[in-house]
Amino acid sequence: MYYSVPYEYVREQVEIRLTPDLLEFYFKDVRIASQEIGEYSTYTQHMPDHHRLYLAIKKCC
Repeated sequence: MYYSVPYEYVREQVEIRLTPDLLEFYFKDVRIASQEIGEYSTYTQHMPDHHRLYLAIKKCC
């Protein structure tokens, strides 16, 4: 399964901390995202604006 982090961190090395129920993503010791394991894996708020716009247009038409 794929999980997402905010697009600003593309190509950056992030640290992943795993618990039995949760994945946490850190960049330079700051938590940038967390997701429950098994939860839908890509959040639209992690996408750049133009990707969200494309999805909105595709969804409506």
